Amino acid sequence: MENYPFDTTGLNSDTIDLFNDTYQLLKARSDFQVTGNIDFQLEQFEVFRDYDDVNIRGSYAIKPGNGNDCYILFVEAIIPANRETIYNAWLDAEKHAGMTNAADAIASTKVGDTFMAHDGYITGTNKELVPYSKIVQVWRTVEFSDDEEDSIIEVTFEDAEGGTLVTLTHSKLPPHGTQYESGWVTHYFEPMKAYFGDKD
Repeated sequence: MENYPFDTTGLNSDTIDLFNDTYQLLKARSDFQVTGNIDFQLEQFEVFRDYDDVNIRGSYAIKPGNGNDCYILFVEAIIPANRETIYNAWLDAEKHAGMTNAADAIASTKVGDTFMAHDGYITGTNKELVPYSKIVQVWRTVEFSDDEEDSIIEVTFEDAEGGTLVTLTHSKLPPHGTQYESGWVTHYFEPMKAYFGDKD
């Protein structure tokens, strides 16, 4: 059985191949280093104590050759709603704010349009939209410095038992971006599960 540089538990072969292709592409372009995988014993981290159904697949350091480190994160969870409902909510201002427990958001269903989330903490642009399957956005927070590049998030939606498997790949993060591992859990996946669960 082939060894992969990420946790493959629960992934189908197509998803494994996609993750591996991405890894190999990044590895070919950069000095790619595993910084540590915290998939095991998440309960030892207080922030994850009640989040046993959210999987952090690991974080990786990418050294692009210009001396600046950047990082890539993989996070996923089962959300209790269908793909269409979650996809549409992500791109709807009122619903995006609601599912993330925020007061305000700006969203759009058009490529090239800008968005804002968590009351202005997050801003960016829609880069690619595949209805009910994938959202790719250019993404940054107020904590990014002016000389730090925008990061990229890719969110995919797959039918799964109990709802939809939402997988988020967050790449081109600056070194301080490792904090967003817990941020995606506490400010997106957990409130999303509560929000859509209440719709049943």
